[in-house]
Amino acid sequence: MADYKLTRDATCAGCAAKLNQTALSSILSGLDFYRAPETVLGMEDYDDAGVFRLKDGSLLLQTLDFFPPIVDDPFSFGMIAAANSLSDIYAMGGIPLTALNICCFPADKYPPEVFTAILQGGGEKLREAKCTLLGGHTVVDDDLKFGVSVSGIAQENEVVSNAAAKPGELLILTKPLGTGIATTALKADLCPLETAKAAINSMEKLNKASRNFMVKEKVRCATDITGFGLAGHALEICRASKVSMVFHLDDIPVFPHIYELISMGLMPAGSFKNKENTHENISLEGKLKNTINSDIIYDAQTSGGVLFSLPPEPAKAAEKNGIGKIIGEITENKTGRRPLITIS
Repeated sequence: MADYKLTRDATCAGCAAKLNQTALSSILSGLDFYRAPETVLGMEDYDDAGVFRLKDGSLLLQTLDFFPPIVDDPFSFGMIAAANSLSDIYAMGGIPLTALNICCFPADKYPPEVFTAILQGGGEKLREAKCTLLGGHTVVDDDLKFGVSVSGIAQENEVVSNAAAKPGELLILTKPLGTGIATTALKADLCPLETAKAAINSMEKLNKASRNFMVKEKVRCATDITGFGLAGHALEICRASKVSMVFHLDDIPVFPHIYELISMGLMPAGSFKNKENTHENISLEGKLKNTINSDIIYDAQTSGGVLFSLPPEPAKAAEKNGIGKIIGEITENKTGRRPLITIS
């Protein structure tokens, strides 16, 4: 296949294309939707997927996600988009069962082979997840977008939400940060090859192992890190769980050369919007007040890792076994006081 520059026409790439949290909250404010008694989790705490109880007592999980190209290679774009959608199910302790493709294809810009490659890439990730593709929907669009709607299943004692963090628990992050910065640099032909490879490989990786660990260790609180960045998604946990957090910047894993790229101003627009929406809830301690390295927590991630909390001993065992890195801890917040997150 010929080389295509899929990201060339994308004004926002990957999950950085998300509508920002402030605007989304404003749109949803005051809306009243039907809610069946079997609904376990809906939109109230901005969980990664909705949860609905079936007649046999098992729980149905549903999510969808789609976005403009984050990389130029069509096959890789398809894999990343599917992995990103599957992540919502994994982050809530579910097993993906079925999927539907969401395809916005500019038929006049690219030949059919490009769209075929995107679907093949997505299909490979669904195959890896043992998730059956049942079909999908296509529309002609000026801008290329692709994603997947996924339905999964879980038992009552397996579901993980963002409303169950407890003070004293440690926070583990399962993938490095920096995909937004790396892909912004890649689009500008300024991304080191080492950084590009690491970021793309990470985005293509399923969060299946994280799900299996969480279910085994009975983790109760988690979220995946995507377009709102570490800060935005962590704040959703703080609000839903009525807690605060402390992050240790030096312990947060990042891809190679990311801080150099931050110093060059290579942050996606979505990351700057994340900072604007969340900085009032973030406190920087000591020397961090005079550095831009802390901007990594605002970077809009695509197909990022899972952030979860659990007691110190199993958390340390998880880090030792390569599940992820301990990056901070949950602290008490009885009064709802700000800031909710401190960076040390």
